[in-house]
Amino acid sequence: MEIYKKFTALLLGLALAAPVGWAANPAPGAASAPVTVTEVIKGVEQTYGSATSIRAEFMQVDRSKATGMEVRQRGNIALERPQKMRVEMGFPVTSVYVSDGKTMWAYSVKDKQVYETPEMGGGSGVDILLQDLGRLGELFHVTLLPEKPGKPVITVQLVPKQPGAFKSIQLTITKQKYVLQDLVLVNQMDDVTEMNFTAVRMNQDIPDSEFSFVAPPGVKVVKTGAM
Repeated sequence: MEIYKKFTALLLGLALAAPVGWAANPAPGAASAPVTVTEVIKGVEQTYGSATSIRAEFMQVDRSKATGMEVRQRGNIALERPQKMRVEMGFPVTSVYVSDGKTMWAYSVKDKQVYETPEMGGGSGVDILLQDLGRLGELFHVTLLPEKPGKPVITVQLVPKQPGAFKSIQLTITKQKYVLQDLVLVNQMDDVTEMNFTAVRMNQDIPDSEFSFVAPPGVKVVKTGAM
């Protein structure tokens, strides 16, 4: 059941990451680095819908407030608008998360078990995040954090205007092109997830087969209701 719980948090985090990282080209008027919150919000919102797909590699670090434990994992992600996603974590792969826009799967290799659930709709959860982060200023209180000396990046703190899974989200993005480098998520229990993205590739054709999942022989399929 643990992989099922982590599935929602992972989806939320990657959904938040995707729009900023999809900025293949500078937003109109973004020749120089934004210096105000308004300019940052405008730049992110302008670039949100500019790409159809993304591939990237990432390093994820999870820190538990209650136990003090830290878990590090590497992974690969493929996203395609509006709601298709594939995430493989671990080398060799230990878990796989897939959405074809209608069904979501969370597969644990070790447990030989996959959770299958209907994709969420009706304006909730992941559906909102994948579709509507172009409304950054509407959905979040945005604070521009001090620049890091010698680094051509912008860091912003996001606090959801409506209560949700996370207390805050911190994004570090490159200047001009708004390409995501780092993402820090703090949930309601003060657990922290940090993600660093590399090898970002936009607008590539991704086969539909990557967004479907067939359980390997001997793997138990557990069908559940919507998250």
